[in-house]
Amino acid sequence: MTPQFIKIPPSQGETYGTKYDYSSVMHYDKSAFAKSKGLLTMETLDKRSQGLIGKAKDASKSDYKKVCAMYGCKTCFGGVTAGRAETKETKEKQK
Repeated sequence: MTPQFIKIPPSQGETYGTKYDYSSVMHYDKSAFAKSKGLLTMETLDKRSQGLIGKAKDASKSDYKKVCAMYGCKTCFGGVTAGRAETKETKEKQK
């Protein structure tokens, strides 16, 4: 799993126009793949974010933005709220 933990420069931390997201549902836990329980395999530069990584239960706003950018979705851009993409249908249901 070593290649998953290679440090990258900040210039490569942005994908699809979205900044690095500690609360992404795709983020490994701070002890993922550790050789023994309790060891850290990654430490955040921002100490306040250490407890965030690997804890997401749903996709973050930036997760949705990346997926929309990847697939050229015109519906969900800018309409992501509370972990769900807003569509015409969901807007109608909210009325």
